[in-house]
Amino acid sequence: MLPMRAAPLILLVAACYRSPADATSLANRSESKEPPGLTMTAHGVGPIDASTQATLMALRTMLAGYEVKPVIDGSLQYDIYRNGERLAYVVPDDNTGLVFNIHAVSSRVEIVGHPWRVGRAFHGASHLTECECWGPNPTCFAAGEHIAVNFDRDCEGLVGAERQGLKVLEGITIQRVIWSPSPLGEAYGEDRD
Repeated sequence: MLPMRAAPLILLVAACYRSPADATSLANRSESKEPPGLTMTAHGVGPIDASTQATLMALRTMLAGYEVKPVIDGSLQYDIYRNGERLAYVVPDDNTGLVFNIHAVSSRVEIVGHPWRVGRAFHGASHLTECECWGPNPTCFAAGEHIAVNFDRDCEGLVGAERQGLKVLEGITIQRVIWSPSPLGEAYGEDRD
């Protein structure tokens, strides 16, 4: 029979014991590394910034965990997918080989600095200074910023409108949110996707 003083020591050792199977299963457990979600800021989208080469290999390297596909949609662009969902696309600058702009097309892309999300109602028209017609749709922004918002409606009454006239955008569903490495406005240039 064990002395009474040994009983608590045996209980303590038993409580701390971990079987080798438990330790092995913990060590062999594979950690699923999901890439972080795409976030658009004034400085870029995820790891992409103004110095990023807009090539298939460069984008696939930077966006590990995402699927990047080249697409010809009037011109070359690179679609970004995650789990089968198209999140955004990158438009290369034909002259520099860098990123011309990036269009978020999914609400899964978080926008930092604005309450804007693709597919949700727009709020913040008082912040905008101008709209331009990019294709058939208006793209609106505050001059000098790097993030713009695009709507699925015609451009009538928005291009050249005063700030007060942009209030008609309140509550309209956002079609895309666009990041530009160059400040938006007059200096940005005329030719867009």
